[in-house]
Amino acid sequence: MSEISCQFWHFYWLDFFLLGVIDTTDQAVRAAQRIIELFRDDRARIEKPGRAAASALRLRHAFQEKAVLSIPGAAKSVDLSQPTIAGALAHLAKLGIVRETTGRKRRKLYVYDAYLRILSEGAEPIR
Repeated sequence: MSEISCQFWHFYWLDFFLLGVIDTTDQAVRAAQRIIELFRDDRARIEKPGRAAASALRLRHAFQEKAVLSIPGAAKSVDLSQPTIAGALAHLAKLGIVRETTGRKRRKLYVYDAYLRILSEGAEPIR
């Protein structure tokens, strides 16, 4: 292969790689902006007058660190009692911020749906 041909392929692959880096960076920036907006909007919804606001805000912060939580796991994260966590989860679920995923009476798992959706965008398997 001639030197000119090698240089062409070198620049071709370098260009391809850098375009991939730029595209990935753009996606990450857009996702970060959407996450910041989501957190701000959800905080505003929780802060509207209501008795569960303080506990719900603490719990929402725990969901920002881990998008899927159980009641015992959340209780450890935010240092609140399990009944208080259950009430705050009900408040967040009523607002549409979290969703119970198991359908069980015990050992329920709750997910911060919109946050998890943003985090998983672009990670879907190719079909």
